[in-house]
Amino acid sequence: MPIRLRLAELLEERHLSVEELSRRTGVSRVNLSRLRSGRAAGIRFATLDALCDALEVLPGDLFEHAPSGRGPRAPLPRDQVPRDAHQQAVLDAVQGGPLPLDDIAVVTGLRAGEVAAAVTMLEVAGLVRRAVGAVHAV
Repeated sequence: MPIRLRLAELLEERHLSVEELSRRTGVSRVNLSRLRSGRAAGIRFATLDALCDALEVLPGDLFEHAPSGRGPRAPLPRDQVPRDAHQQAVLDAVQGGPLPLDDIAVVTGLRAGEVAAAVTMLEVAGLVRRAVGAVHAV
């Protein structure tokens, strides 16, 4: 499976047992064992939320993606991350400093939904982050 949960590594790094994690999250030991071993077919958002809180991580820290047969991909250099025109406009707007989403829409001439979608894609690429109602270039 190309996407896997890094629960075993996170437990080991934090010197936590499945029993202790079960106590902290309210998730059964059986379910945690299935998640840890990779035998689970999926994960509920409530379980994901509980794991993030207990392990003090973000959802992306829990998962690893390795395309089948190719191994993990190296991230693209920042200047080679593909961007569409909306994403480039948002990135250009926040280079001068943090801006609220509404201000980005005014500066770029984009609709609010277009700004939100572009910001989300730029966050995934690691080029911007949202904090306290504003978008910051990274």
